[in-house]
Amino acid sequence: IITAKKMYPIELRNHSAPVNRAILNRANTLFATCSNDFLVNIYNAITFDLINQFKLTMAASNIIFTDKDDKLVITTHLDQWYIFDVFKYQEEQEFFEHTNESLKVMNMSLSYGDTYLALLYNMFNVQLEEGVSRNRLVIYDFAELKPNRCKWKEDGTSTALHRDNFLEEKFSLKARKGVEYSKVAFFLTDDIIFLADMANRVYKYALESGEREIVDDPMIVKQLESVGNINSLTFSPKYEFLMANCTEGLVMLDPDTLETFRYFKTKQPVLCSQVSHLLYSDRAPKYHILFAGGIPAREQATASEGGNEIFVYNFAVGNKITELSGCFGNVNWLAAFKDGSGFITAGEEGIVRVYRFDKSYYESKDGL
Repeated sequence: IITAKKMYPIELRNHSAPVNRAILNRANTLFATCSNDFLVNIYNAITFDLINQFKLTMAASNIIFTDKDDKLVITTHLDQWYIFDVFKYQEEQEFFEHTNESLKVMNMSLSYGDTYLALLYNMFNVQLEEGVSRNRLVIYDFAELKPNRCKWKEDGTSTALHRDNFLEEKFSLKARKGVEYSKVAFFLTDDIIFLADMANRVYKYALESGEREIVDDPMIVKQLESVGNINSLTFSPKYEFLMANCTEGLVMLDPDTLETFRYFKTKQPVLCSQVSHLLYSDRAPKYHILFAGGIPAREQATASEGGNEIFVYNFAVGNKITELSGCFGNVNWLAAFKDGSGFITAGEEGIVRVYRFDKSYYESKDGL
């Protein structure tokens, strides 16, 4: 129903290195991108104009809009993470910065309503007893993240206006022996959290009020077989499905039971997936899931076929609707517009693309 020839994406070339994330705010009025070029860009989601920019001191790996749409949480490839005001220029605002040279931020998740911020750390610079996991989950009360208020200086560094290296932890979880957590995602309710580990297991944990240490007794553990590594965890817009995006395919799970609803096997790694908001259309619902990933551009010359396509599947029946090509490297992330009109991609080649579906997409009869 749609082909690459019918989709002419708008290309935004404001990064000079791989783009790691492209995300929309809840209102779909803004979107943000982060890159290995140390830049975080904020765009108008209607006109696609660049309206703000934050420059860090190292590569930006992940970003999350708060539900109130006024803050942006940013992590780097190593030990720094920030909270910026989206509507103020970097040099004009006080912002939150935290650095711990003993820890590397691996992954993060912000709970619905901005109650808790979960950070998955790797204690790469800490001496530990043999067999103890280096990965640790820490959950903060987001409203209490007030220390380390900083101001940006003209030389590109920050200066602390109020520094307190101690951050009070609301909850924490040390991985059990032999377990290396790698991904984290909050559920719709902020008392349930999901984790994935390096052995392709998905865990569902409950957060007990008043207990700082999370009891290492997960509600459910799901072993994913023959899927390769879990690259990310994403949810459908209303949390009906948990998607495990893996090296050898995409697994759609029931978040209540962690039973597999649908498995799409792929020849290339899946890095991200999004369920179309048209699932909730009263007039013509579409049971579509978009997912992408691929192989590095340097491996394209020796690849037997493609590798960087964006796929659209009907998850109700399991059939492929179409695949879109045109990217020259990994599609590291994609974000779907909540009106179902298209999506945004973060490209390994440093290009952000905005896709809009053509008329034939809405006229198709594949939605069940």
